[in-house]
Amino acid sequence: MDRQRIAAYGQLIQKLLECSSEEILQILNANADILDIGLLQTAIAGVPVFSENGNQTIADSLTNICLQLSLFFGSSRQPREVRKATADILLRFGNEQFYSQLPIALLSWQQCFNIYKAIDDRHQIATTIRNLGIVSDCLGNYEHAIACYQKSLAICRAIEYHQGKANSLGSLGSAYFYLGQHELAISFHEDSLAICRQINDRRGEATCVANLGSVYCSLGKYEQAIDYHEQSLAICGEIKHRQGEASVLNNIAIAYRELQQTEKAIENYRDSLKIAIPETMPAECFKVGRNLGNIGFTQGNWQLALEGYEPAIKAVEQLRKGSITDDRRQKII
Repeated sequence: MDRQRIAAYGQLIQKLLECSSEEILQILNANADILDIGLLQTAIAGVPVFSENGNQTIADSLTNICLQLSLFFGSSRQPREVRKATADILLRFGNEQFYSQLPIALLSWQQCFNIYKAIDDRHQIATTIRNLGIVSDCLGNYEHAIACYQKSLAICRAIEYHQGKANSLGSLGSAYFYLGQHELAISFHEDSLAICRQINDRRGEATCVANLGSVYCSLGKYEQAIDYHEQSLAICGEIKHRQGEASVLNNIAIAYRELQQTEKAIENYRDSLKIAIPETMPAECFKVGRNLGNIGFTQGNWQLALEGYEPAIKAVEQLRKGSITDDRRQKII
């Protein structure tokens, strides 16, 4: 895209931000010469910029405009390549928003699923169904999550999509873990791990090994759990997967706490909080900060308690910012 066109996109986006919802269609019709996929890309790129600069209200308004533009570019009036490009942008946007603004990720994935289904892109249908299952997982609706993962797995098997099979098997393992069905969880995670190693998916391998560690920790096999988690941590470090590092460090700390090795637990919680900060990983930060704060509270060490609780509180505020309704904000702890 040339600078002149990018500037035109910026001016149009500014008009859309300043107008009422009733005026949006009129403004778009008046600027038909620059209504292309580049406009959507530019608008979506602006969302994290406003959010990171503390302009969350503008970021939210721009997100709503992006979703409306996506309905236009993803409609049946557009060529297939434009519809697919729109769905791909929404899928990536949902991935980016998942850890900080789950409701926005959900809306993005629902819209891109509808487009992928309409254009019969089976690879991406499988991916998006699994993503929707992950949202159900996060909300504690494990039965619905399992149904999504099974649908995704069936599609992946039919089209011989190995990466998708590994992802869906791992997600099934996690869902059964949360339901307390540990043997099924181990079986699915091991199946997923085998495929990840076969296709050299290092990030997937790290996730599978960490998931096995969590299952064994739940079974009270803490030394075995730590061994799995440390394998995962090493891989995450090699591939610079920071979210994975933060999560695994938290899991290692939990295992050490169960072994009554409190100092090692504190050390790993602190290392996790260096990575999982409220602004970029609020959900993970909340979990880790609460865990560290609870140790301080139990010990009567108020400085340690604040060290954990303060970032956890900031993380909650960030999560509330990401909610799109007042009701949802009130439900966040």
